[in-house]
Amino acid sequence: MVTADIDILEMMIGEDNEWLQSIKNQMNRLNTLTKTLLTLANIQDGKASLETSKFSVNEVISEVLDELKILMGNRKIVFDKTVDVTMTADRNMIKQLVNILFDNALKYTEEDGEIVISTQKRGKIARFEIANTCENVKDIDTGKLFERFYREDKSRSKKEGYGIGLSIAQSIVGIHKGKISSGVRKNGMIYFRVAI
Repeated sequence: MVTADIDILEMMIGEDNEWLQSIKNQMNRLNTLTKTLLTLANIQDGKASLETSKFSVNEVISEVLDELKILMGNRKIVFDKTVDVTMTADRNMIKQLVNILFDNALKYTEEDGEIVISTQKRGKIARFEIANTCENVKDIDTGKLFERFYREDKSRSKKEGYGIGLSIAQSIVGIHKGKISSGVRKNGMIYFRVAI
C-alpha cells in the first residue's frame, strides 16, 4: 500500500526528489530489518542457515552511507578507506548491522559532531569500527547498551527508538561467531567495534 503511494508521488513529483528518495530508502531499511529479524529467529530455531559469500566490507559501509546521506545534516563523516577489507559472511545481515550502528551514531551525534568509521583486517578476522562524538558520553553505561529496550539514560531517552537496535546488532554478530564491543574514549567519542 505505502509502496503504491510512493510510486504515485514519484509520477507527480519526479524520481529525482531527494526527500522521496529518502522515504524509499527508509522503507527498504524497514523491510530489510523485518527480514533480518525473521531470519535471525529462524536461525536461532535451527530452521535456516546463513547465506554466506565473500564481499567488501568497505563497499557495504559505502552503500549504507549513501542511503543515509540525507539524514547526516552538518555532521562530519570520516571514513578511512585505505584498506579494502573483505569478509565471508551473510552480506544482507552485515549490511543491516552497519545500518543499525551508523543509525545509532547519527541519532546520538550532535548536529555539528563527528562520526569516524574505520576498517582493518587481522589475519582472517575482518574488523570495523564506528565512533561518534556524543553529549554526556561520561554518563553512558556501555555495559548495558546491548540490553534489549535499554533506555535508562536521560540523554538517550529523548531520542526516537525502541532500544532494540543494538540488541539485534549483537545477535547478528553472535550468529556469525564474532565479537562486538563498545567503549568511551578520552576525546569524548563512543565507539562500537565489530570483529568477525
